[in-house]
Amino acid sequence: MSPKAIIPIDDIVSAAWQLVREKGSAGLSARALASKLGTSTMPIYSSIGSMDELGRLLRERIAASIAEYQGRSWSTNPTLDAAVGYVRFARDEPRLFRYLWQPSKGAERMSFEDLAERTNSSSIGKAPGPGNPEIARFLADLPKAERGGLEFHVWIFVQGIASLAAEGLVDLDDQTLLSHLEAAGGAFYLYHSQRKEEEP
Repeated sequence: MSPKAIIPIDDIVSAAWQLVREKGSAGLSARALASKLGTSTMPIYSSIGSMDELGRLLRERIAASIAEYQGRSWSTNPTLDAAVGYVRFARDEPRLFRYLWQPSKGAERMSFEDLAERTNSSSIGKAPGPGNPEIARFLADLPKAERGGLEFHVWIFVQGIASLAAEGLVDLDDQTLLSHLEAAGGAFYLYHSQRKEEEP
């Protein structure tokens, strides 16, 4: 009996990445993967286990790519860079961005609290430390829950712009994008500053 053919998992995830990038989530199937890899579906399942597992690994790779975009220098402020990078990934790779956020099989609807927890504990929601020392001190003095609230409010705004960009519904040049994100970040900063001052 000949041994089972094994395809490296990284090759399978790379092929899935390419299929989604080219055709969206509808283009991703075991048969499409087999065709792209020049094999039958059996070695794919032997290596990856299930399409659900492939989806999890692909989402991890997409999140890592977003984090790489967020680490680039788009401005002089690392926090603003994280927001700009997130939106630019959505604009540059709309099908991959949509795949990341489409409900997976059997996924339950999330409450705002669950979504806040997800975004604050994943590479999607984390931003590098602020470039402004005043904001860095402000964040360090905030209680953890309040800091999470600020990060979540900023994320909701950024997610909205990113989703519109991924659908091709807005066409923001880089300078306009920077301006909107900077203004929104400042507004949320002021809001949470006032909340902190009003605490007994």
